[in-house]
Amino acid sequence: MKTNVYVYLIDSLADWEVGFLTAELKSRRYFKKDAPEVNLITVSDGGKQITSMGGMKITSNISLEKFKFHLNDIITSSETKNDMLILPGSNSWLKKSQKEILDIAKQWFSSGRNLAAICGATIALASLGLLDNINHTSNDKGFLKQICPSYKGESFYKNEPAVSEKNLITASGIAPLDFAFKVIEKLQVFADAKLKAWYNLYKTKDSKYFYELMG
Repeated sequence: MKTNVYVYLIDSLADWEVGFLTAELKSRRYFKKDAPEVNLITVSDGGKQITSMGGMKITSNISLEKFKFHLNDIITSSETKNDMLILPGSNSWLKKSQKEILDIAKQWFSSGRNLAAICGATIALASLGLLDNINHTSNDKGFLKQICPSYKGESFYKNEPAVSEKNLITASGIAPLDFAFKVIEKLQVFADAKLKAWYNLYKTKDSKYFYELMG
């Protein structure tokens, strides 16, 4: 069983918001023995190198154009039902240049594939209407309504660090650990006890969870 996890690289990407997640998916250091194979694939517009908010230069594995070319095959195949698209936070999400990735995200979500967004990316999803009828979170409900006048999902907003509902995961920009937890949980690559120990170690800083994790 193979699962592809696509991470969209956007200029001014907030480094810390996906750091916990990408490190664990790439290293596989706490994966359970029967975990599915996970391919971490980075995607950028034109295959260009992007500069993160922290000034890191990151080169993608594939271009957005190549991803789009294969999109229909991906979202119609039964073998890709567990694939996931990750949208990191950035200050660039509401720019017109992001229309193509947002069109892709809408198709991806509508196909039932897993979509995960954090911080600014949740605002972009709200602008598409994707948060109007599903439980979700963001940086703040009032801020979301202010930035996206068309947003109608107030009754579905949860004042929580991260929310997983059906095939959608959303998180606040100050909750990268919770975001990683929800994504890893959805991918089912950690044993439950390992995932809880991993989360509690970083959350509480209590060394007892380190020994649980290593055990």
